[in-house]
Parts: sequence; C-alpha cells; structure tokens
Amino acid sequence: MSEKTKNDNYEAINEEAHAEDVIYQTIASTLGKKYEVIYYVNLDDDKYVEFNVTGAFRHLPIDTSGSHFFDECADNLKRVCYKDDYEKLAIITNKELFLNRLGFDEFKSIEYRLLVQGKPTFYRMEAVRPSNDKNHIIVAASNINKEVAEMHRYKKQLSDARYDAEKANEAKSTFLFNVSHDIRTPLNVIKGFSDIALRNMNDEARVLDCICKIESASNHLLNLVNDVLDMSNIERGQLEIKEEKIDIIMASEEVNSMIKYESTSKNISFTTKYDVKDKMVIADIAHVNQAIINVLTNAVKYTPEGGEVTFTIEQTTQLYGDKTKYRFIVKDNGIGMTEEFLKHIFEGFTMERSTTLSKSGGLGLGMAITKRLVDMMHGEIDIKSEPDAGTTVTITLPFKIADKEDSHDGEVMSAEDVTLDGKHILIVEDNELNAEITAEILSDEGVTSDIAENGAVAVNRLKKKGVKSYDLVLMDIQMPVMDGYEATRIIRNKVKGGSEIPIIALSANAFEQDKMNSIKAGMNAHVSKPVNADVLCEVIKTHLAPIRFD
Repeated sequence: MSEKTKNDNYEAINEEAHAEDVIYQTIASTLGKKYEVIYYVNLDDDKYVEFNVTGAFRHLPIDTSGSHFFDECADNLKRVCYKDDYEKLAIITNKELFLNRLGFDEFKSIEYRLLVQGKPTFYRMEAVRPSNDKNHIIVAASNINKEVAEMHRYKKQLSDARYDAEKANEAKSTFLFNVSHDIRTPLNVIKGFSDIALRNMNDEARVLDCICKIESASNHLLNLVNDVLDMSNIERGQLEIKEEKIDIIMASEEVNSMIKYESTSKNISFTTKYDVKDKMVIADIAHVNQAIINVLTNAVKYTPEGGEVTFTIEQTTQLYGDKTKYRFIVKDNGIGMTEEFLKHIFEGFTMERSTTLSKSGGLGLGMAITKRLVDMMHGEIDIKSEPDAGTTVTITLPFKIADKEDSHDGEVMSAEDVTLDGKHILIVEDNELNAEITAEILSDEGVTSDIAENGAVAVNRLKKKGVKSYDLVLMDIQMPVMDGYEATRIIRNKVKGGSEIPIIALSANAFEQDKMNSIKAGMNAHVSKPVNADVLCEVIKTHLAPIRFD
C-alpha cells in the first residue's frame, strides 16, 4: 500500500471519527437543554464519561469520569443524596439489579433529592439501554425543582378548592337549615290560624284575632325573604354603586314613613333630628336607605312597647378625599346586646339567643347585609350596646357635596300634612286580584282609581284623558304588551305633561337592582309587593307633598 493511500485512509478515518464526534456533541448539546448531566457507561468495563454538566449539578462534589460507575455512584450518593431518598437510589449502586430492572429499549426513571449547597433539590434520573447488542447505557439527570413546585402548587390549589367547596357545602347546609326553620315558623302560624279562622267564622272576635296574627306572620315571612335576596345579591357581587344628586333630608322621608308605621304599632316614640348644612349630595341613596332601614328596623324590633328610637343625621367636618363624611345615628333604649355577641354581629345567621330575641325571630342577616353595604360605600359602622340599656349604631358615609346652584330653596311638606282624600290615581296592573287589592287600599283613604291592564293601555289613557286627570300613577313592571319601564319612558318623553306626574313602581321585583332600574326608567319611587297599605300610602303622600317656600 502506498504512503499516499495510507494517508488517505487515515484522513478518511479521522474525518469519520470527527463527524461521529460532532454528532455525539450535537446530541449531547441538545440533550443538555433538558438534562444537567449525562453519563455514558460502558458495561464491559464499567468505565463512564460525563457530558454537559450544567446548572446546580456543577456545585456537587462528585466525580466526572472514572472506571467503576456503579461503585463510584455509591460513594457519590453517600456525599450528596438527601438522606430520606438514599434507599430509593440504592438500585443504581447494584449493577446486576439495575440492569435486570432496566431491560432493553426501555426508559426507567426515579425521582429523588440531592443536597445542592446544603438545600434539598429535586432531580429525575432517567436511564436507557439502547439494545441487547449495544453493551452500554445512558444515564441522565434533570433538575425538576420547578416542576415539583408547580405540582405542589397545583395540589395546594386542588386542596384549597376542595376545602372551599366543603366550606361552601357546609354553609349551604347551614343556610338551608336556618332558612327552613325560620320560614316554617311563620308559615305554621299562617296555616294554623287560617284553619282556626275557617272553623270559627261565626266568632268575629276570634276571626279578627286570627287575621292579626296571620298579618304579623306574613310580615315576618316577607322580611325573611327580603334578607335572603339581599344577601344573595351581595354574595354574588351583583350590587353596583350608582350615585346621583339627592337631597339627603328629603331622601330620608321614605325611610321615616316606613319606620313611623312600625313604631306607632308598638307605641314606640320615633324622633328624627337633622344637623346638616349641605343637604344636596352625590350618593347611592338606594343602598344608603337600605342600610339605614336595616338598623332602624332592628331598633324598633328590639325596643319594648313604650320605648324610644331616635334617628339623627349629622354633617361632620371630616373629609374622605374630596368627600365630606355624614353620620347616621340610630339610638334606642331597647334590650341591648352583650359584649360577646357584638364580636359576631356582622356574621351571617347571627342572633343572640336570649328569650326576648328568640321571640323576635329572623335569620340574623340584617347586620351582615348592612356591614357589606357600608363597606361597599367606603363607610364605617360602629355599635355600642349594653344589655337592658339600649343600643347606639353610628354609620359614617362619605358624600360629595353637590354644587350650590343645584340646590333648591324649597322644603317638602311632611307626609303627615298631606291627605289622599279626593285624589285620583291610575293603577297599571295586569293581575286582576292585585289591582283589586290596591284599589281597595286607596279607596279606604278616599282615593278614586282607574285600572289599566298593561303599559300600552296606560299610555293611551293618559294621552286621551290628559295627564292632569290623575294625581299619580302606580306602575307594575312585568306586564304583557308593554312593561312598566317602557310605559314610563314613553309617558315621560312623549305624553304632554308626562314629565310632571309622580309615577311609583308597585312591583314584585324586589331586588335593589330592580329599584334602581325603576328610578333609571323615570319613576319617582319603588314599592315592592306584597303591598303594605300604610307604607304605600305614606310613599304616595311623600310624592304628592308640594314644595313649600318661605
């Protein structure tokens, strides 16, 4: 063989070896993106070579190459393996056991922890024996700390979700238990005394007594339903703050009308006091009134007959940004509350189970609702109370004072100074029985009424007879042909004089959002069904009261 041929052969061999080395380096580099270390182990002599040491693996005090892979693994693991995982990795120190477990063309993996700079670090070792005629194995290790952290985070999320689901289920069970118990109590009264009245139709005094007790139970049942609906809306985040320009004193009249009726029926003195310089403010009056009503209702509810309840509105000098703080103070001389109960008063379904309180009934949601409403409006609520000495609840809310030119110098007459006798009211109601009930209530006050069975009929009647033929319109919301919202918008915008006539919603739609929708459509107020005759008449009087000028 010539020297040239030999050189050519050597060059060919070198080129082939170089090409193979490039391939191995490329493979090692590619695998190195996933693995911090790769071992190539020759099973004939147990010699091994370590490729591509990266990441935290570089800080480990272990050999990078040698002639006894399995023995040296045992020594290395004693130095760097986390003690609780050594047994798990012992398989890699026994060649025969390891190869029997590995088999051919199969990947085997083990997850374990190594001590990297004194900290346990999660790794996954993967090994493969390519084939029976290839007497070598490849062992690689990857850092899975992030993967394990993510898995733990996911497991925690699952655990938290399960806990939340269990708590929600527990809360649902508690809710159903409380609601079932507290709703069945007034239902039992209604059913029981209805049966008693039917059996004693010839005993007028007995029937009257039954009707009074049925009415009381009906009112109690209505309060329970209202509380559940309010709490449901708040928990689902369906309440929005909608601010408007209002006269804070005038706006309290609707509240006062309702509370006067309740307090009078219990022979409780109800007094209102005002210390307000700027009456015109920007506020979410629907939610303000709801919070105040909850507190005032409790004051009347837990004050014995002959007691006193005082409602005060004060304008303070304190500021909240560009807003001024107003205080609403409700003070009573009722049964009061213990210091221990005050710690839990804002929790749902919370009531102090004294004998007197238990007789008053309720779901214990009123103050929980009030607290959430006050928080939504960036306000504060403070309660001071002593058993048998009464309670003082102070709600502080920030309002932006309206521009001076938007105020009026007039003052609304008290509803007590207004008479309904001789008034003419249009009742817009599709349900004949509801229309009959409303007409009867108004008739007792000397009011004459006409009935329109839907919004379209009401609009046509006002166009033909003229708006001035009626003093006020009571408008149902859900009706066939044309609903109350659409009818109100047409009356306000397309009927001559329609912008001046008071329109009051009278509807079974009882959510706060429904009340706001009524106001947005152009109505003056919203009264929810079932109708309380005294409350309805007080609201009507409030909106028929003329403005008095000095």
